[in-house]
Amino acid sequence: MNFFVSQVVEVISHMSFKADISATIVAMAITIAWYHPSIFGKTWSHLTGVKNNIKTKKALRKAMIWNFILYFFLAANITAFCKHFQWNTIDRGFLLGYDLGLMICVAMGIQALYERRPLKLYLITAGCILLTMSAMGVVVAWVL
Repeated sequence: MNFFVSQVVEVISHMSFKADISATIVAMAITIAWYHPSIFGKTWSHLTGVKNNIKTKKALRKAMIWNFILYFFLAANITAFCKHFQWNTIDRGFLLGYDLGLMICVAMGIQALYERRPLKLYLITAGCILLTMSAMGVVVAWVL
């Protein structure tokens, strides 16, 4: 148990709020742009069945708050990895973010197969994740 606690303390000590907040803001901006109606928003909405109405606007605000919290968690982990491995160059940050994003996309792909989701929906979501995670890695490494 002491080993686990010491590892958690080590991860927390590797946080950099400046890098974490910066990467979170970049991730939010990319996601907002990616799902804008003029880019992939209309197609995503059609494929998911999510409509724009008053109920979904309230749910959207709630989702955005959680989105920020979860992106912050991802950024903090990217920061911890970068600091642990002493990867403080932009190319290393990109590689770390890309690799973590790729792992997420592969896991999502497996789920999408079983859920029989349309390939186009998977590609829209996976593309956003891969771009976002890569950018977060670059920002973290740049700010560190």
